[in-house]
Amino acid sequence: RMDTTAEPLNGGSTGSSSVSSENGLNVVLVGVGGPTSSGKTTLAKHVFNLLPANKAVILHQDDFANPEAELPWNETIQARDWDNPIGSINYQKLEFVLQYTRQHGQLPSQHSSRDHLNKQTDLPISSSLSEDLRQRLATSVSKSKIDLIILIDGFLLYYNEAVRLQIDVRLFLRCKRKTLEHRRANRSYATAEGTSWSDPPGFIEHVLWPGYVKGHQGLFKQGDVECGEAIHVEQDQKGDGVPVKNLVVLDSESMKMDDIVKIACEELEKN
Repeated sequence: RMDTTAEPLNGGSTGSSSVSSENGLNVVLVGVGGPTSSGKTTLAKHVFNLLPANKAVILHQDDFANPEAELPWNETIQARDWDNPIGSINYQKLEFVLQYTRQHGQLPSQHSSRDHLNKQTDLPISSSLSEDLRQRLATSVSKSKIDLIILIDGFLLYYNEAVRLQIDVRLFLRCKRKTLEHRRANRSYATAEGTSWSDPPGFIEHVLWPGYVKGHQGLFKQGDVECGEAIHVEQDQKGDGVPVKNLVVLDSESMKMDDIVKIACEELEKN
């Protein structure tokens, strides 16, 4: 298992407060990490829709996947490995887009998303909670003089050091392997080439789950990605795949979406 004895950093994001960009913009970056089919995108979109108009943008780490031909090759199933934390995501491009958006208060003009091509899961929250959270967030954004909130969801969101250090609010949705397999069974995904990807036989067993464990075992005690407690650290750590400061772990199996959205908004209010 991965060595979690990582060195603390002296600089970078605190993981708990907004950061002003070089041009004086007050920007908060909210991350929603977790395994595939855990509800990350659904949660990110709920929070996005609750925020004041023109105060938020949303990004999806899937849009930064490397072209299929450049992905690692899995010999066991003779297919590309979309889930290996090393080689599946263009972290350099993602880092640039996050930095650009923080500095300029808007997404780069060349950025585009394939999220609309994926099947969307409808998990609504109650209208009363929605109205309450919308008012609370409007008050919080105004009081804190926040110029922009960047929301980003991703299945390897906290693996890469450079990307992780930019994230201020760090949320993580967790679910067990059986649940993941059930939810994933009938899903397909849009690729960078404009094609659709469906899991070939053995993909979860030999690619997806090993990739998830490899990318997240360093975050949890005994490397237990299903049930282990998040490893507590006082400072941001150096390296990839290390414990994450101020990680808020939410159980997407046992919790209702209302409660998950409420906690996510409360964490954002703290900034």
